[in-house]
Amino acid sequence: MVESVVGGPTPEDNLIRLSDEAAVRGALEKLDARLRDVLLLCDVEGLKYRETAAVLDVPIGTVMSRIARARMAVRQILQEGGRL
Repeated sequence: MVESVVGGPTPEDNLIRLSDEAAVRGALEKLDARLRDVLLLCDVEGLKYRETAAVLDVPIGTVMSRIARARMAVRQILQEGGRL
């Protein structure tokens, strides 16, 4: 990231960041709710797999497989949109 003369991010940096955030939000919205829920709990909220399993009342193995599928789906959606 390039910094402006005053030491903060440039307007271009802010625009890129906002655009990236919108792309990620859009990708999350395209996910099946079960995949989105596990991704949000683990990667956004920072819950451990065991905690996520307890919240969702599913086995920990289910959390692990859903998080892997969710991350792969988000990556694919972003690649298709030219974001990665």
